[in-house]
Amino acid sequence: MDISLTFLVIGGDLRQNFLAQHLAEKGCTVYTLGLSGEHPAKGCIAVDSLEQLPYSPDAAILPLVASNDGVNVNAPFSTDTEIPLKEVCKHLKSSALIVGGKLSSAVQDIFRQSGREFADYFTREELIVENCVPTAEGALQIAIENTPKTVHGSDVLILGFGNVAKATARVFDALGARVHIAARKQRDLAYARTLGYITLPMTSLAKHLGGKDIIINTVPVQLLDGEKLNCIDRDTLIIDLASKPGGVDLAAASDMRLKVIWALSLPGKTAPVTSGIIIADTVLNICRERGLYDV
Repeated sequence: MDISLTFLVIGGDLRQNFLAQHLAEKGCTVYTLGLSGEHPAKGCIAVDSLEQLPYSPDAAILPLVASNDGVNVNAPFSTDTEIPLKEVCKHLKSSALIVGGKLSSAVQDIFRQSGREFADYFTREELIVENCVPTAEGALQIAIENTPKTVHGSDVLILGFGNVAKATARVFDALGARVHIAARKQRDLAYARTLGYITLPMTSLAKHLGGKDIIINTVPVQLLDGEKLNCIDRDTLIIDLASKPGGVDLAAASDMRLKVIWALSLPGKTAPVTSGIIIADTVLNICRERGLYDV
């Protein structure tokens, strides 16, 4: 069934290109602005400015992250120097919906002042869960490329046991790694044990950091400070999957010559096609819930 909606897809990385293409394949009319030229979005209509839009779209889709400065769209490939969020609002009809990822309070204020409805797709549970798979696979890719040993037989310590940690543990366990889980909640530790993982409480983390081939952090709190980093073997690879501010004292790690890779936005780097489709389907769910179309 074709979906009779018109979208404006603005800025971002390659995820936006494949997001736009997926919507077009669903039967939507899709205009694009400021996307990467590396993989043109098939079936979409590229415009060079907001003024070139022939009519107002039903919804505008901003990237993940929507804005880096709280004023302009995050559009590194834009032919213009900037795409102000206020200008985007002016070119949308009053009933239009704006969706984006990680909408800051400053960005939300702009939308409120313009009277536009908005939604943050990064808070949606379906996106959070599905996005864990490309994140976990990306972590595996980093591990393979940056360690001299096979993942099979390696000791891998994962900090935290949320959605990302669970997906990452499954991937490494499937390749034969000895997966260790450090978590704060006893419930999480119990669940990890039922899956066959080695568990340890976060309160005794320092005692268990040595002897690990790979340490993967998923908690956006600085768990690995200077004191704990000093307990880690110098040939251990540390992968930080946590969003800002991250979980590793990078300055201390550098002084100790520890190898740390802070892998932000992995889905967009390692699996932009899948990640773009996940975002597109989440946006369609939001539009359906807001009454923009019926299944």
